[in-house]
Amino acid sequence: MNMKELRHFCAVASELNFRRAAEQLHIAQPALSVSIARFEERMGVALFVRGRRGVMLTEAGKVLLPEAVQILRRSERLRSLAAEADSGDVGILRLAFVGSAPYRLLPRALPRLQRSHPGILLELYEATTDRIVEGLHSRKFDLGVVRYPMDAFPGLKMEVVDEDGYCVALPSGHPLAVREELSLRELADEPLLVPPREHSPALRAMMLQAFQAQGIMPRIANHQATQPATVLALVEMGAGIALVPSPLVSRVGYRVVFLPLAPDSRFDSGLALLSDPTYRTAHADHFRQALRDGAT
Repeated sequence: MNMKELRHFCAVASELNFRRAAEQLHIAQPALSVSIARFEERMGVALFVRGRRGVMLTEAGKVLLPEAVQILRRSERLRSLAAEADSGDVGILRLAFVGSAPYRLLPRALPRLQRSHPGILLELYEATTDRIVEGLHSRKFDLGVVRYPMDAFPGLKMEVVDEDGYCVALPSGHPLAVREELSLRELADEPLLVPPREHSPALRAMMLQAFQAQGIMPRIANHQATQPATVLALVEMGAGIALVPSPLVSRVGYRVVFLPLAPDSRFDSGLALLSDPTYRTAHADHFRQALRDGAT
């Protein structure tokens, strides 16, 4: 059986007339008759009864017709799906991200992506940078949103997509919480919550270097956390202070005060898109466009 014979069968079954069916299909009537005979041979049963009153479907033909119509419709849908998938209008985008991405970047980009390409199904994964890198190499993820600066990862491409900087998070009752801004020097004696070395070595090093550039050796708190929500919970409990991405200022539900860093204490940081340049998809490009649109 092939799709052409199936289409010929449906045309004759619809018209119950070989001449009209041939005209509809834009083929010669003898060629259509041969095609139907071949199709009946493949099915192993007669599908039409030819008589003086014209053509009628046999019982087998009546049973076969609804299924044949469905198969034809699905075959047309397959062509359409293939074209949509090639253009990135349908399919799955597997996006991994670090904990600070949902506070500003993703809310700006994802609704735009879903409005412009509703056929794209999103699979979202929160993960640490090392897990994102591993997932990109194994192609478990299509894209990763990570914090920079970061270690160099051979074979991956980094695109800066948001520059947000850092602020200080303190418990609401802390003596410094009444200030308008803080310098790193004023934080020298405070227990500082920093990212674990095994999860974010570059980010940890950047924070410590910012202190050391001003001749300060910060006090490292004994507690460790990787996710922003956990960091804020530790700050709220008085376990220490933390340098956190500025978008977390909008985070509610914690008795935490956020203060900007003084100009001489600020350092560059933000979010970057990490990808494998050998594995580029139309879905990923649509997400990149949504990021650009959301930044304007």
